[in-house]
Amino acid sequence: MFSHMGNGVTVCNKLREKYGDYENIAHISTEREVTFYDDKMPEEVRKYIEDFAKYKDMQISASQPESVFSVPPFEKEKPQRRRKKSFRNR
Repeated sequence: MFSHMGNGVTVCNKLREKYGDYENIAHISTEREVTFYDDKMPEEVRKYIEDFAKYKDMQISASQPESVFSVPPFEKEKPQRRRKKSFRNR
């Protein structure tokens, strides 16, 4: 779960609770820098959080449309399309 708490984005694991709240597993700063709190996190979860930090944009709330991040998102590189070879009947 990604949520804005005033100083970036807090990433929580909704499947585990700690002190009566969801366990924090990472934090994304307003400059899109990621700090991980769980060393045993699966690699695909880590990659998902890193991609969110790099490519997504998040608003503060529905009534506050300002971006959480002070740095704009990166643009994903688009894969180059291969041209189909055309064969002419001769």
